[in-house]
Amino acid sequence: MWTVGADITREEYLHLLDTAKRLDREQAYLLVKVMATTGVSVMGLPGVTVETVQAGELKAGRDIVPLAAGLRDELMAYAARKGIKTGPVFATRSGRPCNQTRISYILHELCRAAGLEEEKCRPSTLRKLYRAAKAEAEVRAADMVEQLMNEQADAERLSFSPNWREKPLPAQKAAAADARRKERDAVWPASGEPGVLMTREDIEGYMSVLRAKGRTTAYQRYGSILEQLYHDLPEDKCIRGGTLAWWVGLLQEKGYAPNTINSFAIVANGFLDHMGHREYQLSVLPRQEDSPQPELTRNEYLKLLRTAKRLDREREYLLVKLFASCDLPVQELGKVTVEAAKAGGMTVVSSGVRSMLHLPGCLCQELLAYAERQSIGVGPIFMSNRGRTMSRASVAQSIAGLSEEAGVPGEKCNPQCLRRLYKATRAAVEASFAVLVEQTMDRQAEQEQLIAGWEG
Repeated sequence: MWTVGADITREEYLHLLDTAKRLDREQAYLLVKVMATTGVSVMGLPGVTVETVQAGELKAGRDIVPLAAGLRDELMAYAARKGIKTGPVFATRSGRPCNQTRISYILHELCRAAGLEEEKCRPSTLRKLYRAAKAEAEVRAADMVEQLMNEQADAERLSFSPNWREKPLPAQKAAAADARRKERDAVWPASGEPGVLMTREDIEGYMSVLRAKGRTTAYQRYGSILEQLYHDLPEDKCIRGGTLAWWVGLLQEKGYAPNTINSFAIVANGFLDHMGHREYQLSVLPRQEDSPQPELTRNEYLKLLRTAKRLDREREYLLVKLFASCDLPVQELGKVTVEAAKAGGMTVVSSGVRSMLHLPGCLCQELLAYAERQSIGVGPIFMSNRGRTMSRASVAQSIAGLSEEAGVPGEKCNPQCLRRLYKATRAAVEASFAVLVEQTMDRQAEQEQLIAGWEG
């Protein structure tokens, strides 16, 4: 059974090839080269056939690995000299694929002739050399991806005047809040029903029931949804016939996704069932989103930035740029702090997975400049008028508010579309660098061909 041996250096690998060439052991030369440049295992060697070599790619485990042009030519030339027109290239005189014992013997003899330790010439060691070379190429490519994304962010940076609009005075804040309240209450459905009064004590009672039923995973989420409903209700805090339908419309105006609104309505219905007032439940739930949201183009994204600049709305400008520059979940916005901007990133949790999020350097500079103008020395940068971290609804409203002036469809002006734009941009960049990794591996193979090629 093969075991993992000591690591082999690239110089020792080239020495093995040179030794095989000097001793005219072409099969050993090709065995070493195939395993060290494609990662093919001993069990996968029978798959190195005339047909796969002609196709220019081999199967290494679950991966399909392209063959360097020089190695492909060498394998085809070897097969022609051996009279192998079809089937495995590494075969015995009877035409059967070389087994592990035969391969072990070939590599062992070559290792002795090269004066290397036996562990240096094991298939597992040669495959480790391939994986190390590919990992190094991938690291370089990943660095180039980040560099390219940063360069793109720098190119799209808009210069702003430092004279941003000052924070509104308390009286202005109160007037704006009163106007929003009147506007909201004006669309409240007229009803003579007494309804059911919703209190925070009722919410706590429902939460206790959920805890008793062991539904601990839903506890926090249900509580936040019911708090949202309580906050959105008019001043009398009563739920009547049509209240939930009105609330659904309000959530739609705030920019919530259809699937999210559906889940909110389900929670509200459950609460009313607990309260014994099923007559006020929403009988027809909102339709869940069954088609993908429209894609935001890069030109439309730049329109949003230019519009925010023209309207002197720095916070909206930064929100748009933030969600289009990194894969930040809206609920993690509070982690965009002064400290994170100084560090160039932060740790976030998305779908239960913790990961490190990188922020482009130019965005960090703008975030810190904005925080300084807003007299924010530490902590979250995006705050509500009440001094709390912006809610998801507030973020969605802020971005959607640029839609009409920018001439961008409203359904595209939300954090979800901006995040998808980032993912699509990054995927395109990574796809191009995946090709770069293979090109880097090919260039390395070509260089080694010049140093230790069989026909050289």
